[in-house]
Amino acid sequence: FRRVLFRSIDEEFSAINPSEEICLALKIRKDQPVLARKRVSYDKKKKKIEYTMCYYRGDLYSYTISTSQKL
Repeated sequence: FRRVLFRSIDEEFSAINPSEEICLALKIRKDQPVLARKRVSYDKKKKKIEYTMCYYRGDLYSYTISTSQKL
């Protein structure tokens, strides 16, 4: 087991028209916009250690971000 520490995180949020694949996965119609989130995390050497792309139904989710770091 290796402990990975995030040094920084970049997140980008966008309202998008979903693809057919996203519609099927989220069980929504093509005309329902979704919130897309792209996240890239970096270690202390600025090396990318995580990349995620997620899609959220606007009628089911709200998104809150809280961050903290121990000094």
